[in-house]
Parts: sequence; structure tokens; C-alpha cells
Amino acid sequence: MRSLSGPVLLVLFDGWGHRAVTLGNPLAEAETPNYDQLWEAYPHVLLQASGAAVGLSEGAVGSASAGYATIAAGRPVEQPALALHRAVDDASFRANPVLLRAARRAAGSKKVRLHLCGQVSDGGVVSSERHYFELLHLLRDAGVPGDRVFVHAILDGHDTPARSGLSYLARFAAEMLRTGVGRVATLMGRLYGMSTTGGWEHTERAYTALVRGSGRLVPSAIQAIQSGYSRGEDDFTLSPASVLGPDGLPLGALHDGDVLIFFNHREEGLERLIRALCEPGFQAFGRPQRPVTRGVCLTEYDCAAELGLEVAFPALDRPPALGQRLAAVGRRLGAVYESCMRAHAQHFTGGVPEPALARRVIPSPPVGDIVHRPEREAGSITAAAVELLEARQCDLVLADYVNADLAGHAGRRETVRAAVEALDAALPPLIRTARRVGGTVLLTAAHGNAEELALPSTTRPLPAHTANPVPLILINDRFKGLRLPADPDYSLADVVPTVFDLLALPPPGDMTGRSLLPDLRAADGAGSDDDLQPALLELTAMEALGMVLDTEISARDWYRVAADQAADPDSASLYRHFAREEEQRIRALEQRRLLLAGGAAAEPPPARPDFAPLPPDAALRPLQVYELVLREEEETYRLLTELAARNLDPQATAVLEQLANEELEFYGRLQRLCEAEEIRVLAALPTAGS
Repeated sequence: MRSLSGPVLLVLFDGWGHRAVTLGNPLAEAETPNYDQLWEAYPHVLLQASGAAVGLSEGAVGSASAGYATIAAGRPVEQPALALHRAVDDASFRANPVLLRAARRAAGSKKVRLHLCGQVSDGGVVSSERHYFELLHLLRDAGVPGDRVFVHAILDGHDTPARSGLSYLARFAAEMLRTGVGRVATLMGRLYGMSTTGGWEHTERAYTALVRGSGRLVPSAIQAIQSGYSRGEDDFTLSPASVLGPDGLPLGALHDGDVLIFFNHREEGLERLIRALCEPGFQAFGRPQRPVTRGVCLTEYDCAAELGLEVAFPALDRPPALGQRLAAVGRRLGAVYESCMRAHAQHFTGGVPEPALARRVIPSPPVGDIVHRPEREAGSITAAAVELLEARQCDLVLADYVNADLAGHAGRRETVRAAVEALDAALPPLIRTARRVGGTVLLTAAHGNAEELALPSTTRPLPAHTANPVPLILINDRFKGLRLPADPDYSLADVVPTVFDLLALPPPGDMTGRSLLPDLRAADGAGSDDDLQPALLELTAMEALGMVLDTEISARDWYRVAADQAADPDSASLYRHFAREEEQRIRALEQRRLLLAGGAAAEPPPARPDFAPLPPDAALRPLQVYELVLREEEETYRLLTELAARNLDPQATAVLEQLANEELEFYGRLQRLCEAEEIRVLAALPTAGS
């Protein structure tokens, strides 16, 4: 079984996760006859692709960086974000010698200003609020004057909703006010500050905003965002804007001798801007002004050593690229991917000598092109992969497709469906060619995304990666009639050990993943796909009301405890307000139960002896309280709608749908209150020291 001749084709459909619930799942709505046929005919399994399984913190969504690293290494590779989270938790972040040295340079001279540059969002894929919030505390503790710290904010709109930037910037501003450190100097969309495709014109506009204070000149960060939105821009496409100080000049342009800290925990996307700012021999565009700054990157960017940047937290775990491991045993790697995936592909191709590597890099169109051409470069990637297979000179061929992921980031259901259908159309030539050369195909993904968008009636789409597992199909006609057991411990770390097994190679000793081949069993009807479908429910209307009532009672009690423990009086007042809201909903639910029982006393909701909510965080500020409650209400809405979709009792379904609509109305009111608080916080942020 294991000594199969022929190459292995590893197909990655980035962003193609598995979610059994079809509600809000455009991937499940797409027509995928080829994929469906393969799923039915060949052994398949779900792989964990998020959290600790890929070197991230527990519960963190998956990412291409973590997924590719885990696949290539055959084990979870600790990601920089996890190391930084740990440093925040154990207080070693504030004691970091590189960051303290940078802070002291600014604190020790009135001529030196300190600049923070990176993506402002909670997407968690390339940056984290925990890290840049902690930077403010470090700078305050080091004695850096708050009015000499300038923030150059890059909005997201790729891993977060398209127009959520005001929320994230307001949260950053609230922390600036709390610490007394920082002023927003420039704002721009990810298209400019983290450009990865096309020419350098977007990076040039970002550069001139930071260095010369050019771009749109605005009196405040609020106006920069709101005027951009009014022009039809979003967080991804927001034109660079410079905030003016009281003297009418740009507030935070870079000067000679200034300190510049890049706070993204991943380099991807920032490299062009970093090179423009820090590379002495840079030639992509002219730089009439090039201030000589001291650069610091939060983690070990690949360009750090070359450009002389200091690294605050060096990488501790860098396994060799998969291609190097194959070359060491006389095997050859082929790799086909779009140019925008070059950094992630390094986990496979980095440092591999050319005789042991056949690489085809397809130029990437602009990221936004996915909306107009959902098929993107799928045809070119398929053709190149087929060519490599037919040449019979590679033992492993990687074919990576970004369509599903970029469509998910676009947040449009119709785009996801079209992109997924384009991927489905790419499968027949790949499978036919692999069969012709006696090869085996492993079809999987590095992380999920497209399987979970916001529901049509919610206010904002969800374009982020997910924590869902990803499918893997093991395609070789010798495997027909076999199955793999449903095992929750399977993960992306098991992919390459399976590849080595198929190639009759012993896996390297540091690989902790396991080959799937020994787990193949004759199909006996056990472990069918029915196990993957959400169970249908038979809740009665009374039981549905009781369940929701129990949840509201728990929420009310939690808000009361949070109000008593809150350190901020405004936060305490908010918690009490939400407790009163819950009390009103409880009374309304009790009335419904009474009516449903025909006037007789209804049975109380069942007790929940195992219910032990997490204790409130006493340090939360009002804006953070709003965000916390918004997340809880959105999750409750999703739960109610999914329960309604799965329930068999029509009366209970009607009750659940009505409760879901009421939840959505409350969510809308809450969001408007939150937006008002965001504007208040941003308006309170000064533009110059006082």
C-alpha cells in the first residue's frame, strides 16, 4: 500500500474550510460536482487547521502563514503571535531590551521622535491589538513623552469587515488616552501600506505620507476615515491621509534620527514599505527625501538582517523548508503558486537549490480582481501543475490556489460561489493527469474562510479566516473502497508525513504528525458523512423559550457581577444598563411562556449546575464593553438562527425565528451606541501635545 509509484500532487485550496451548517455558508451553496464526486469516492477526513494545532494560541483562527508552516514542517511551528502573547502575559514584553533601547533613545532627546507603524485591527493574522496596546504601556513606563509618539495606522478591510476601521482606531485611541502616549499622524488603507501586487505606486504614496506628510490633509483621524468612506473608499482602499497639527503642518512626518517601530508580527505585506523607508540602495521609485531612522521590527522579518533592522523578538523555531528535506534524500520538488503567495511558499521552496526545485510563479493580479474575475489565475496554475506532472521529473508537486480565500475576504456570497466553482472546474485535469502518471493527489487547504460569511441580515460581512477544520481527500484509485476514521486529532501536521509515506521515505525525526495511510480501512458504513451533519432537533416551543430564558438570566447575573467589579465607573454604568436590558427581556420571555402554557404557571427553565461563566475583566473600558457585548449578541443571533434551521417543531421554529429577529434589532441599536462612543473617543484624542 505505501510503496506507491509515481509523484504526489498536493493541491491547496486556500480558504476552503468545512462547516456542516449551511446557514451563512456560500461554499456549501456552490455547485461543486467534481469535488462532491471525489469526496464520495475516496477516503477523506477533516484536519484541524487553527489554534494550537498550527502553532497559534488556543482558539485563534487559522492563517496561511501558520498553515503552510505546519504542513511543510509536519508539526505545529510556533507562530510569532503566540510568542508575543506569552511575553505580554508574563510581563517580559515590557522588559524587552530592544524595545526599551528604542524607547530610551526617544526619551533621552527632545530631537528624537518615536513612530509606530502597522496594521490596526483585531484580525489577528498579521497584527494584534494586545501587542500594540502593550507597546504604549512600555513607552509610558520608559518615560517617552506622549506627544512625541506618532502612530501611522494602516487599516485592514481584508481580515476584517470593509468599514470597521473606525472601531479599531477608536480602540487604539482609547488606549492612547489611557496611557497618555501617542497621536495618530497618518492613516491609509492596506492597499497602500501593505501592497503586495502590481507596481510600486501605492507604496510610493504611503512612503510620501510618512516622510513628507503628503496625501489628503485632514484635521483629525475621524475626518480622514469618514471623508474616505464618503468618497466610496473602505478600509482596504483608504487613500493615505496626514493629520495636521495646530500649526497647520503635518503632525508626524519622519525626521532624521527618529525611531521607527513596525509592530506587525508578520512581515508579509509590510516589506515594500519597509524597504522604501529603510533600504539605502532602494530604486523602485525616487526618494527626494529619505530620513535616516533607526528601525525596529517586533518579530524577525526576513528583510531585517539585510536592512539592518533591530529585532525585538527573534524567531525561535525555524525548521528547514520542505524542499530542502526532499533534496537531502535525492528527491525533487515542483511548486506552482501566485506571486502574492511567495512568502508562504518559502516554507516549501526556501533555500532549495535549483536542480532540486522546479518553480512556476504566476504573476498575481490585484487582490480586488477576485470580485470581477473569480477564476483569477486558476487556469494558469492548473496548466503549470499539469506540465510539471507530465514531465515526470518531480516527486512532489505543490499547486496552490488562492481563489476561495480571496473571495472570502471580499465578503460577497456570489463571489465565493463563483470562485469555488472555478476551483471545482480545475479538478478534472489535475486528477486525470495524476492518474495517467501513476500519482496520488492530496486535496486540502491551509485554513478556512469561504465557508463562513455573515448572514444576509446582519450589518457587516465576515471576511476573516475561521477556526473551522479543513477537508482532506486522498485520491488514488487504489484507495477506492477505503475510508479514514473520523478522528478529531488529525491536523495539517499529518499532511507531509503522509506524503513521505506515499514516496516510501522515512519522515524526519522532528515531524510529530502521522501518516494517514496506516489508518485506511475497508468501508463498512461506519463513520459516514452523516456524522459531519448537524443533528436535527425536536425542541418544543416551551423548551425553546426556556432555553433562551435561561441564557438571558445568566447574562443578567454576569452583567451585575461585572458592574460590581468594574474599575471604570463608566464601564460599571454600562454593565448596569445591560443588566436592566436583560431584566426586561426576561420579563417578556416569562410572559410568553405564561401565554404558551394557557395561563397556567410554566415550569421554570432547567437549572444549569455546570454553567460557570468566565469572570469579568475589571479593566475593560466602555468601548471594550460595547465590543464584548456586540460579540455576544451576534453569537446569540447566529445560535438562534441555526437552531431554528435545524428544529423540526414548526411552532418552536417560529418562536426561535422571532427571538432571532428581536436579537438582531437589539444588535443594531447596540451598534449605533458603540459607533457614537467610538467617535467620542477619537474626538478626545489630541493632535498635539498639551
